[in-house]
Amino acid sequence: PPSASSSYVSMAGADEEDEQCVDLCPLFEERLVSHAVEEVHLQFGDAVNVTLRQDLEVRRSLDPSAPHCCPTERDTRTGAVVWDAAVALAALLAAPSALGPWKSLLELGAGGHGLCGLAALLSERCAQAVLTDRPPLLAQLEENVTRNLSEAPRHCAVRPLLWGEPGAVAGTATALKEDAASFDVVIAADCVYDAESAEALAETLAEALRLRQAKGVEAIVAYDTALGRDLAYARFLQRCEALGLERERLEQPTGRWRKDSVEIFRFTSE
Repeated sequence: PPSASSSYVSMAGADEEDEQCVDLCPLFEERLVSHAVEEVHLQFGDAVNVTLRQDLEVRRSLDPSAPHCCPTERDTRTGAVVWDAAVALAALLAAPSALGPWKSLLELGAGGHGLCGLAALLSERCAQAVLTDRPPLLAQLEENVTRNLSEAPRHCAVRPLLWGEPGAVAGTATALKEDAASFDVVIAADCVYDAESAEALAETLAEALRLRQAKGVEAIVAYDTALGRDLAYARFLQRCEALGLERERLEQPTGRWRKDSVEIFRFTSE
């Protein structure tokens, strides 16, 4: 991979890679982004440059308020750092492709960084976005949104959203401008890792896809199979199928941000 001094990743203040039990990553896996640095710089093509603060201290915090369906989140706040599927999906959203353009985008599980939603906004793949996650991550998310959109004003709102709660998507749609009744696209990256929450994520995707009752609404989901959460992947895909969602695999663009272990699917409602 490119050196640490390039746009690949900033290593300012980095120590050695942190503990594997916290990382959830296989030993010696070659990753796109380090979890031992406080600041990450990512460049996608000529037009999209993103600088994100990772909250290393919060990441190691216990969170007894996390839902029981998210056991991993009770031990560590995974969303406080950037994971590889988010990088791969951001590269796809920023690259010339048949995706979009969309009027309005919803990101589920945006974490404290919101990388994918920011990439879609900065590449003008979408006109406005609502980025969501659990309340403990929203202050970091607000900070990263403000930092990256200050010189490229886009309509971007940050809202809390818990997967599986009925009506949760409709509630976030109120943050959109008046010219968009709901979302054209829903995206999620690195959200499929706990088998207990996989079905709730699928149910929220289905709600979002059917909210507008219009053709052309789609969801794009990315996860990294290198994490070995096979039961979660299976439960997620099975629940999507049971909910009547059709899927197709999307190809990643070539280049430095491609990672073969990352799966990216597009879902539509039958």
